[in-house]
Amino acid sequence: MENASYPASNAVDASTTTRWSSAFSDPQWIQVDLGSTRTINRVRLLWEAAYASAYQIQTSANGTTWTTVRSITGGDGGVDDNTGLNASARYVRIYGTTRATPWGYSLFTFQVYGT
Repeated sequence: MENASYPASNAVDASTTTRWSSAFSDPQWIQVDLGSTRTINRVRLLWEAAYASAYQIQTSANGTTWTTVRSITGGDGGVDDNTGLNASARYVRIYGTTRATPWGYSLFTFQVYGT
C-alpha cells in the first residue's frame, strides 16, 4: 500500500471518490474474499490515473494457491470490464505486473460479479 490513506478497503467500498493505491514497484496485488466459493463471470475495475498496463485476474479456493483466469496486456486505464470469465473461487485477486506510470497501481473500484 502507498500509505494508510489509501487502504485496500477503499477499492470495495462502492465509492468512486476513494481509492486503493499500492507501493511504487512491481509486482503488487489486491485481493477480495467473497466469503464462500462463488462462480465468477465478470471483474470490473475502475482505475485512477496510476493504472496497470499489464495485470492478471487470479482466483483461489484457499487464498494461497492462485490460478490466472485472464491476463491483460496493453491496458489503457479507465474502466476495464472483464466479462466472460468462467471461474469458481472464494478469493479473487488483481496481480499487477507492469505499471503504466512511475507511481503505484491505483483503483477506485474492484467489483466481482457472479453467482
